[in-house]
Amino acid sequence: RAGLSENMGAARCGTWDPDADGAWDDEFCGGEYLTMSFTVAALVGLIMIGAFMFRLGFLISFLGHPMVSGFTTGAAIIIGL
Repeated sequence: RAGLSENMGAARCGTWDPDADGAWDDEFCGGEYLTMSFTVAALVGLIMIGAFMFRLGFLISFLGHPMVSGFTTGAAIIIGL
């Protein structure tokens, strides 16, 4: 079982003990999470720019209207919160 959670374990953030009190520490691997979030945002941005440059917007026509409408509504709700 080699997932992301194991890669962020003791090797990078050896101060967290899951058996200590059972609570999540907000400061646990804060720098690592920040780095990963910026990396994912940059990669998504590059994918979006690539999709724009190659004019891949026509692919949305293959998705059903209820799905597109639900996604748009969900995004609007999240932005509104």
